[in-house]
Order: sequence, then C-alpha cells, then structure tokens
Amino acid sequence: MDIVAFDANAFIVVPRDHRHDEGLVLRAMKLNGLALQFVPARLRAHRTVVLEAVKQSGRAIWYAAFQYRRDREIVGLAARTFGHVLARAVHFRADRDVVLRSVKQTGLALQYAAPWFRSDRELVLASVSQSGSALQFASDELRADYEVVLTAVTQSGCALQFADPDLRSIPDLVIQAVEQDGMSVVYAAHALMSRLDVVLPAVKQNGYALEFVYWLSDADFETACFAAVQQVGLALRHASEWVAHPGVVLGAVKQNGGALQFAADTLRSNREVVTEAVKQDGCSLRFAADELRCDRAVVLHAVTQSGQALSYAAAPLRADRAIVLEAMKSDGLALQYVAEDLQADSTVVTEAVKQNGAALQFAAVELREDRAVALEAVRHRGLSLGLVGDRLRADLQVVLEAVRQDSRALRYAAPELRADPAVKLAADRGRN
Repeated sequence: MDIVAFDANAFIVVPRDHRHDEGLVLRAMKLNGLALQFVPARLRAHRTVVLEAVKQSGRAIWYAAFQYRRDREIVGLAARTFGHVLARAVHFRADRDVVLRSVKQTGLALQYAAPWFRSDRELVLASVSQSGSALQFASDELRADYEVVLTAVTQSGCALQFADPDLRSIPDLVIQAVEQDGMSVVYAAHALMSRLDVVLPAVKQNGYALEFVYWLSDADFETACFAAVQQVGLALRHASEWVAHPGVVLGAVKQNGGALQFAADTLRSNREVVTEAVKQDGCSLRFAADELRCDRAVVLHAVTQSGQALSYAAAPLRADRAIVLEAMKSDGLALQYVAEDLQADSTVVTEAVKQNGAALQFAAVELREDRAVALEAVRHRGLSLGLVGDRLRADLQVVLEAVRQDSRALRYAAPELRADPAVKLAADRGRN
C-alpha cells in the first residue's frame, strides 16, 4: 500500500474486493489523494473519503462525485493545494475566501475569478506575489498601480509586458524587472533603452537580451557587449560590429568556445582568440581559420579538451602521433579520424580502447585480431567482443573478461564457450 504514496496508479493492482474496503481506501487517500480515480463510484461519492483525498491533493476533486464541486468545504480544501480548482468549481468563482485561497496557491487562478475580483487589490496582490504573470488578469486600474506592478515584476520580470505603458517608463521599476528576467527589457519604454543603467542589468542577467539593445552610445554598447558575452558567450551573435573587437570576442569564447563562429574573420585567424576558444570547447576548432587548424599547438589544446576536435584538424596533424595519442585519452572514438597508418599502431589503438572499447571498430583489421588489444577493449566494454574475429571469440580469457564486464557479451562468444561452466558463472555474476 505504501507505494501508493509515490504512484497513485499503484492502486490499480489492489485486489478488487479491497478497493471496496472503506478503511483501506481511507488509508490510501491519506497517502495519495489522486488514487481516488481508481476507487469504486460508491466511495467517490463518500464525503469522508473525498475529504481525505482533497486534503492530500486538491487535484483529487476532479475524481470525486460531481456534487462535491458545489461543496464549499471540499472546494476550499482543494484550493489550498490546487488553485485551478476554480476552473471547474464555477459556483465558487464569486466566493472571495475560496478565490483568495486559490490565488495564493496559484496566482493564475485569478483568471477564473468573478470579474469584480480583478479590481480587488488584496486579491490581485496575492495573485501576482505567487505568479507575476497573473498581472494580465488584473483590472486596468491595478495594472497602473506601482506597488502591484512592482510586486509582479519582482516575482516574474516578464510581467512588465502587462503593466500600464506609463509604468514601463519608470527606470526603477524596469530595472527590477530586468534583474529578475533580462529578456523583459524588450517591454521597457523605448526612451529607457538608451540608458546603460537599465540595459546593463538586463544583459548581466541574460546575455541574449543584447539582441534588443539598439539605442546605446558606442561606448555604452561596448560595455553592454562585454557584460553580455561574459554571461553567455553566444550572445556575441548580437554584438554587431563588436564581433571584431578582440576584448569582446575573447570574453565570449572564454565563456563558450562556440562563440568563435560569430567572430569576425580576422579574429578567427587570431591565435590567442582561437586558443582560448578551443580550451573551452575543443570542437570550436571547426570555426578557426584554415591556417590555425594546421597549427600544432592550437590543435593540441583542442584535442586535449575534446578528442572529437581531431576531426577538424588538418590532415597532417591527424597523422601526428603525439596529437593523436592525446586525442585518444580524451575520446577513444576519435580513432575514426586518424590517419590510416596510426589506426594500425598498437599503442594508439590500445589508448583508444582503454578510453572506449567501442573504438576497436575503427582499428586496422590486424589489430582487431590482436589478443592484447582485444583484452584491453573488452575489459572496458564487454560488448566489444562482437568486434573481434572468430579466433578471439573462441579465446577463453578474452570471453571471460568480456562477460565479466557485461554479461550480454555472451551472445558473441563462440558456441562452445557459451556452455563453458566458467563462462556461464562469470556471465551470471556480471548480471548481478
């Protein structure tokens, strides 16, 4: 029965005759009111059962007999944990106490209240304190009330869009909104968009807010760009001509190497900028100028951060043994990008399969038949047994190592070894 507390659906497995047991049902309701949906209709019409259910979960009222949507006590209890009860309990939309309970639990429940409550300052303040967006359901008079709007934008900055236009021109109010949600700067009066004290907190909270900044002076826009890219590097896409500014771009790629894609061509050829980018995200090497994808030091930084970056390196460096070994330590699957002769290098392949046994699929055929390499691969990924040749699938030690790591590898063992007592025992232990 205790499992009902975690999953109301568990009540389905309760024997049918037990579901008619009032005592057992009451116990279930105390654990999870939503289990009411699975009890017989007779008990869904039993007031004591319904009371226990909605005490535990207001949403349970949906499963109670219909008459309880007109029961003030039950609807009031439901409203404490499920504000949207007013969506269907239409008889209480004009009951101030029930409405107040509902909006305190879910501010957006104000939309269901009787029209005159949208001008009730106490109710509206309770609503926007819980959900700033409930401001949209307030009367025009209260959407022009400074305290009401301040309460709303403090809870949710985007509530600024529902404020009276005159209030969207007040700097302190707008700053409060953008500090909570930077993107709400889009709802500020145009006159405020030229003020750094308004825009700066917006981009510090969400760098992408830079997209909506047009009217700052060049000096202020530079300041805003620096702040935006430090918050989210990819905001560089909105930095206009500042994508050619070394300081702005450096700040961006340090936060997110992928921001390199938005940098001016001159900076994608800048060794310092590209190095910082690949240190943060090795795969940002793909955005670097061709000459830097041939730069050994830059590529080494990239593959150290992400072995997959090897795929963006110039061909000669994919044949550089030291660089390739560094890439294998980071991601064995990068073996697929190395020069053919290194896919036949036992040291390189061993390093790759240590990191990821599945890398064996990219090794030269002769190394997939190499016992030492195969043992290393299956120790780290038992299913790599499926990548070796028939001779090694019939090798007891190789098969034992594989099934110890993953019992499912047994399917790839030679038929005669699948019935071997030692192999079966190792597989059984692997399952446990």
